[in-house]
Amino acid sequence: MPSGGRHEPVSKMVGSSGSETRGVSRVYMRPFTSSAVLSLALLVSAAPTTATAAERTGCAASDIRDLPELVVEEYPLVRCSDDSQTSVRFPEWLPDSIEKRRRRWRWDSPLSCNLDKIDSALARFGYRLRRRQSRLGSVPPCDLLKGDSVIMARLTDIGGFMVDQHSGRFLFTASGVDHMEPPYGSYWLFLDGNPQPWEPWAHDYWPPLLLDGSLVTFETEAEGGGHERVIVKQGSQVIYAGSTRWGVCCSPIDRLESDGVNWVLEYADTVVVNGVNLNRQLGHDAVFCYRILHGWPLYLFTRDNKVRMFYGSAELPYSYDDVKRGWGCEAELLSPDGNDHMVWFYARRDGWWYYVEAGVYK
Repeated sequence: MPSGGRHEPVSKMVGSSGSETRGVSRVYMRPFTSSAVLSLALLVSAAPTTATAAERTGCAASDIRDLPELVVEEYPLVRCSDDSQTSVRFPEWLPDSIEKRRRRWRWDSPLSCNLDKIDSALARFGYRLRRRQSRLGSVPPCDLLKGDSVIMARLTDIGGFMVDQHSGRFLFTASGVDHMEPPYGSYWLFLDGNPQPWEPWAHDYWPPLLLDGSLVTFETEAEGGGHERVIVKQGSQVIYAGSTRWGVCCSPIDRLESDGVNWVLEYADTVVVNGVNLNRQLGHDAVFCYRILHGWPLYLFTRDNKVRMFYGSAELPYSYDDVKRGWGCEAELLSPDGNDHMVWFYARRDGWWYYVEAGVYK
């Protein structure tokens, strides 16, 4: 039985002053001290299957001395023998004190879907969002303006905002309240502020990305036998294609994102960075929960029937018998998730299920 008991940390971390810090199971301290920011383009630069730590991150040893401290917290939830048909209740078993502990970082919305951050970013290009009044509890529609001129009024569902760092172009998607057309309504892609019709259902409802000034889009095609082909295109050129089993009630894709320099696709325990399949590149059966935390990669992977964690420049001393993940309903509710600050997931080890958080809390 974990020494802390249910909802208690497995162990305690001793802070720099020597005092105990409750709630932290273990901590991975940064082993180096420099100021380089990770380039994902280097991450996939033909590293062999037996890649060194530096090759797996794309950073030379002298480039990773400023690796931020990663805090990993594990909370025992329930014995596996008590878990029959009840894993969907895992979130209910977490006390408020655990949920509140990292709320500030967990609910920090990314730029892509945060209206305040989008409005601030648009100001660089001479555009702004003007919010309208809305009914109680609803998200207000916005007008897109350039200077004092209205480009389009009453936009909702604004998201997918990004700036291509190579070309300086920007894009986002939105729905047009005043331009509704059956059966799907009106959807728009704004490229450099210029609206053009957008058909989200043709792209599995994933917004496009920008890479070197051109659009990167996602599509699926039926392959038969319960599988479908996942395709990423830059313009009309296919830059990645793979296969996965058919998603009956939801998209087979977990993430399709870009940091403005590189793009990441995650689906079915597979991670693709800039068109390179990391599973094949690194020799892992599964790679998932891939995030960039303040410039440094963190991901989970399987080896020798164990789920392990990689961060920055090295594999961490954590392993699990299993991590809850999958598509649809309960599986998707309990699948790993994260943002630019942290990741969280449910893991099984030595007969117990744990709730785990790993983050860089600047």
